[in-house]
Amino acid sequence: MEEQSVNRNLIQLIYANRFKILVITAVFFIGAISITFFIPKKYRAYGVVYPTNSNSIKETAVNPDFGFEIQADRLIQLFESKQMKDKIVEDFDLISYYELDTNSDGWRYKLAKNYSGDITFSRTRYLSVVIQANMKDPDLASDIVNTAMEYIDTIRKEMYLSNIRLLMSDYKEKIEIQQKKVNELFDSISTISESGSPSLLTDVRASQIEERQRSGKRMDGDAVILEKIKKNPSLSLERVVDIYYRELEILNMLLADANATEQLIELPFPKVYPVVTAVSDRKKVSPSFTTHGIIGLLIGFFLSLTWIVLRARLRDVLKEVR
Repeated sequence: MEEQSVNRNLIQLIYANRFKILVITAVFFIGAISITFFIPKKYRAYGVVYPTNSNSIKETAVNPDFGFEIQADRLIQLFESKQMKDKIVEDFDLISYYELDTNSDGWRYKLAKNYSGDITFSRTRYLSVVIQANMKDPDLASDIVNTAMEYIDTIRKEMYLSNIRLLMSDYKEKIEIQQKKVNELFDSISTISESGSPSLLTDVRASQIEERQRSGKRMDGDAVILEKIKKNPSLSLERVVDIYYRELEILNMLLADANATEQLIELPFPKVYPVVTAVSDRKKVSPSFTTHGIIGLLIGFFLSLTWIVLRARLRDVLKEVR
């Protein structure tokens, strides 16, 4: 019963002050709309790309399907990388765009905050990646998106090639060590002067070398070694020759691996699949007169209602005191 009485009193209070509520609400509505005129307009541009399923052009050619969730997430990380941010900030002079003073403290933080608020990268349910920019200039927004879509392949390729170059450097070091070992063994073969009668091992070795020569598959040192084991066959010579060919085989494997790795650098690098490129759109996305007007109406209504209720409550308290 008491609750119904309170509700009835509140309704009566609102009805009695309806014109005041309407006026205050209208003032806030007009104020919100007026403020909207002074807020800088922003325009949106977006692009969509699909990741590749591999960094190998051969694998991509055989299986041209788009990448999966993990490839999309990795691509987003590259879009959000410092390298990408530095590229966009430098190319479009975003420090001046955001009116930042590089001599003041915290300008890097402000740049990062504005950048992450205006330029975003996200994955869709279709496993594509959306690049979106909200800027004061529609042409600037579309240029930023298209630049990011083009530059992402440069980042991917540089990371890929940096690992290959690191591997090539490792191969080069190992090849130099192995080549030195092979050369030393070959030189030691020339210095062995011990001589004996041919054995089954030397005969087999000579037959192997002659067979390679006939088939055109000569190995380094074959001619010298063949001549040596025929003129000065011995067990000690055979031991060194055996070690030499084993180490030579290791060297040849390293050279083959290095050559195959070097060929990867020469191959074209697979690019992401662009689905939508950004275009300049003159339709602003913010600020919104409708949104700001509704917010103004709500604020005005609730503030006016609160003021009227508090004023009535204060009046009742003062009556009780008197």
